[in-house]
Amino acid sequence: MSFRLPRRQRPSGDPAAIRNALALQRELTAIQRQDEHARAVDATRHEIASASLDEQRAAARHARIQRAREAAARAGLADLYRHAERDGEYARIRSAIHGSAEMRALRINRVRAWSLLILIPVFAVFAGWSTVNVHAGVAHLLHAESGSAMWWAAWFVEPGLATLVAGLIIVKAVLHSSGGHTDWKASAAEGAALGASVLLSAFGAGTFALSAVGEMFTHSIGAIFAALTVFLIGLIESYVSAADPWKGAPRLADLQLGVMRTPPSPVTVTATVTPPPVVTAPVVTDAIGGDAVTVTPAIESDASPATVTDAPGDAVTPAVTATATPAEATPSPAPSPTPRRTPSPRPRPAAAAKTVTAQSSVTVTADQARALSRDLVEQARAGMTDEQVEQYAEQRAQAVLAEDGTKVDGMREYWLTCVALGIEPKGTRMAKAVSGAESKGRTLAKKWNDDLAIGEAEHVLTSALERIAAERAGDGDE
Repeated sequence: MSFRLPRRQRPSGDPAAIRNALALQRELTAIQRQDEHARAVDATRHEIASASLDEQRAAARHARIQRAREAAARAGLADLYRHAERDGEYARIRSAIHGSAEMRALRINRVRAWSLLILIPVFAVFAGWSTVNVHAGVAHLLHAESGSAMWWAAWFVEPGLATLVAGLIIVKAVLHSSGGHTDWKASAAEGAALGASVLLSAFGAGTFALSAVGEMFTHSIGAIFAALTVFLIGLIESYVSAADPWKGAPRLADLQLGVMRTPPSPVTVTATVTPPPVVTAPVVTDAIGGDAVTVTPAIESDASPATVTDAPGDAVTPAVTATATPAEATPSPAPSPTPRRTPSPRPRPAAAAKTVTAQSSVTVTADQARALSRDLVEQARAGMTDEQVEQYAEQRAQAVLAEDGTKVDGMREYWLTCVALGIEPKGTRMAKAVSGAESKGRTLAKKWNDDLAIGEAEHVLTSALERIAAERAGDGDE
């Protein structure tokens, strides 16, 4: 755009005025150009900023999409890993079980059962086929007239021979599967029955000329195939009997798969004890610590029978019922329900003996002493929280270390104490109790839990229960 002065301001002919007007026009043009340049710069910067903002928006949206895809991929991979780990462990255990000697023996027995299940009906079919020819052969040899008694009896010859052979086959299979055996006499009886069936079928042709060999063979096809079926059954039976599934295969007990077994159903044992006037308590020796614990039980008695029930952690729940009169027994005070303090473990002398004295009039056997020991543990556990039990187990583990025991021995003592007192031992805390590695503690806890699941808990925990019962009883006396 060009700037022009108004007509009324245009100079008429003065050079100075013209010069000033042109200078003013140039200044206005320069300012206009600067404004246009500034506007273009601002527009360009705005476009650049808008494009940059669009790029940032697109990049953020793409990043969100990528993060969502990566999260979904990681979740899918983790799920796949969990499934593979679980299914792989199942497949490993299943493969190990299927490769055991017991499973091989079961498969061999199934081969015997399936061979009989398939081939016995085949033998029956061929025997039924040869029944007509055998009947014709018997009737021809005996010259039996049609409809006579002998003619009707001839129909039962082949079924009788087939039943004899089938019975021998089943008897031999049962004997071989049960560790028995048969001699040549059974095979001779089978051969005689099958040979008679073949010959009688051949006689059914009605002629014995050499030119009738083909016809005789045709009449004997059913009996011949029945004999071949019996031969095949005997062949398979010999292969099955010769198979040794226990050779070169591990037993299930040797695999140590750690599979949890179904616990036995609870069994309740009730006994009635008539208390004698004298109390005699045996000495129960701890198998691990070597301490002797003398238990003299107390029985509360009145005119009615008193029942003491032992409820251990395993599946067997014995109940002991003692009958006494007020004249024969003195009631003892009931145990206090107040919580007992957590004892501090201390070194136990090798020959130390602790005695729990109470009023009673029964003679305690070894099994009853174990039950009373469990009862003492239950009384101690009733007043302890899980945290107190864990602290108590830590103290026992540290006491093992103080007696120059290894860390594994200390963790074993922690594990036994927790299991005996009815809480689940944690491998991490078990390791911290002896300043050991947490991974080692978790591994040992899992291994001992698996061993406890496979074995009998009563045998594993008896010593620990008796030691804890004796120690808790001793702390109670103090």
